[in-house]
Amino acid sequence: LTCNPAKVLGLPTGQLSAGSAASLCIIDPDREWTLSIDTMLSHGKNTPFNGWNFTGQVVRTIIDGRNVFIAEQE
Repeated sequence: LTCNPAKVLGLPTGQLSAGSAASLCIIDPDREWTLSIDTMLSHGKNTPFNGWNFTGQVVRTIIDGRNVFIAEQE
């Protein structure tokens, strides 16, 4: 899902290795949450899933070794 597409595009990304900056998403597969258009970070608010409950959520995103997203704790 990451290293081969990066190779096809000629990008030096898509894998974790010693000495390289990390880019990854950390997911809590047990975290339950409800989708709400009022709290969506996307500018596109058109969704048929508003109010639906889900299990599994991104809790942190790291790009080039920097935290760019940290989910609020419930």
